[in-house]
Amino acid sequence: MNSNSILTNSENKSVDFKNQNVIFNFLVETYSKLFTDFVLEREEFETILRPYIQ
Repeated sequence: MNSNSILTNSENKSVDFKNQNVIFNFLVETYSKLFTDFVLEREEFETILRPYIQ
């Protein structure tokens, strides 16, 4: 019984770790997408404004 609970505990930890990994990957993808979107919008914005800036 005792060894059983230890096994379950370690399984839970590995599941937690996998979930954290998935969440981390999701955050990285989301932030990189937001960042590239921002950079693209900024470049478009600059090309639109370029004639007026000069």
